[in-house]
Amino acid sequence: MQDDTTVQRRLIPARPTEAGWRQLEVGPGEPLDPSNEQGIDVVRLIHLSDSHLCDAQSPARLEFLDREGDPHVTDDETVFVGTYRAHEMLSTHTLDALIRAAGSLAQRRKVDAVIVTGDGTDNAQANELEWYFTILNGGVVVPDSGLPAQWEGVGGGEDPYDRSYWHPGGAPPGHEPDFPHLLYGFPTIPGLLDKAREAFRAPGLPIPWWSVYGNHDALLQGTVAPSDALRRRATGIRRPRALPRGWDYARVMAEFSPHGPANYPPESLDADVVSADEGRAILSREQWVDRHHDDQGDHGPHRDSRGIARTWWSTDINGVLVVALDTVNPHGGWEGSVDDEQLAWLDETLGTSTSPLAVLTSHHPPHALTNLYAPPGTAERRGEADVLAVISRHPQVGLWLAGHRHRHRVERRTAVERTFDFWVVETSSTIDWPQQGRLLTLRRSGNQWTFASEVFDHRGEVSPDSGLTAHTPDDLAGWSRLLALNAWQRRRGPQHSDLLAGGSRDRNVVLAWNEKHYA
Repeated sequence: MQDDTTVQRRLIPARPTEAGWRQLEVGPGEPLDPSNEQGIDVVRLIHLSDSHLCDAQSPARLEFLDREGDPHVTDDETVFVGTYRAHEMLSTHTLDALIRAAGSLAQRRKVDAVIVTGDGTDNAQANELEWYFTILNGGVVVPDSGLPAQWEGVGGGEDPYDRSYWHPGGAPPGHEPDFPHLLYGFPTIPGLLDKAREAFRAPGLPIPWWSVYGNHDALLQGTVAPSDALRRRATGIRRPRALPRGWDYARVMAEFSPHGPANYPPESLDADVVSADEGRAILSREQWVDRHHDDQGDHGPHRDSRGIARTWWSTDINGVLVVALDTVNPHGGWEGSVDDEQLAWLDETLGTSTSPLAVLTSHHPPHALTNLYAPPGTAERRGEADVLAVISRHPQVGLWLAGHRHRHRVERRTAVERTFDFWVVETSSTIDWPQQGRLLTLRRSGNQWTFASEVFDHRGEVSPDSGLTAHTPDDLAGWSRLLALNAWQRRRGPQHSDLLAGGSRDRNVVLAWNEKHYA
């Protein structure tokens, strides 16, 4: 799509086939209210989140757990696992297509910066972070790992054949179709796994960009603090395809939770042998921070004057204070929290700023700051109430940008102990439907501010080609979007794909904020 944003036109799911598959149609846009265009544009930001760049061939993955949430396995609509996506081998192409759309917007709309609110990687691996940097900075992306000569992930030529995974090339000779083909209407796309691993050139962003730390940037599957054994598994040769003897799904999920502690199941004897790759090393927090200081500038995370790695940061953009929090609980669990040191820093940063407006950013939105687990002898963790108590002392906070839930959502919040409001804006992920970004124009007229939000689509084809030789990067990104829309575990209940797109007031909307009430 070449239009700037979904103000002009939108992609709308068509009527499903008998098997539930939906194509996309181009529909009318969602225009902004023109009465809110008065004032001076102070800052334009692009907000992206949750690209989940995925090494889909890594031995550190647990795809086999995902089938427990399949509709043909369980009638419980609340069961959602999330350890496998049929399109995860296309994650680099999807982010590149969104970055190309963002770059075009940046040049035509004079955008000041891009902020990515976490989960740039899916499994905290070094090669995933390298893909992320190459796509954002520009360069040649090689979205492959292990043995270059063949695909070593699921959905290819695995032995034994597993019908729970989507096989883009179809079932091997003599075998029944896989369940995604048979039950959910998934297509056959010959050559996709080979094409997905080919190198491609990414143009990168023409403007500054900033990173926020997410749970998938720090923890395995976004949940488990890496141990030495898990680090060895990631770079090793054994890729598990089933649970070890004596384990079942219920036991795994008891160990794998939103609040720490969390643990992987023990390594199973039932495993495929794959090629080892040191590029799959699990990154430490310090390594993640250090990678954010490269020859193309400062991207937020840094080392302080004492050499300590800081995953939280602040910057000034045209007189607006932007503050990034690290809400990852390093001890495990996918929900978030902060510690007292960071709270004190937030209080001081807001207190010493003279900016009339502060924009907070974090991976987790406020309501997800519930993971207070701390092992004995470690610093206590603080949740939503403690963060809001600090914000209540600083009424210049008008906007909080977050990701994590993979959805578009806009919510007005009231800080405790003070009668003032701020806006929480969550933006969809790049990995799940609708795979969009958000343009925010912060406009001031006297003491009146407006935050104009416009969501935009990536450059993937609306109707991608399924031919053997026609897989361009835009075709691959287009297939990623269609496959994400049609994820079979997201066709029902509270995890339905349609819910991730939010309502019209969560997408293209103008939010009012009155500075004079906050002096």
